[in-house]
Amino acid sequence: MSSISHDTAEAELRDRFDIDLYVTGKARYLTVKDKVVVRDRLIDFIHEEGGFTERVKMVMYFLSMFRDPRYREFICKTLGRNHGKWDTSIFSSDRSELL
Repeated sequence: MSSISHDTAEAELRDRFDIDLYVTGKARYLTVKDKVVVRDRLIDFIHEEGGFTERVKMVMYFLSMFRDPRYREFICKTLGRNHGKWDTSIFSSDRSELL
């Protein structure tokens, strides 16, 4: 992803990378419109950070989880039920039935 310097044709990226790596990356992180990988905020962030820093990895882990419907539902309906703020009290031992 750090090699994406501008909007890039999907075919060009598929040719550069292993197909499994491309498919996984596309599903988790890439924004594709009309067969073009769009240089979006995540890619801009990677460029601003100068590579895969700890901050970039943290954002990528979150995006990967948030795109999975099971995790998204947990985050939105269980954690985020307190007027948009995360309710971290559900992680206490007496509330483990929600997990």
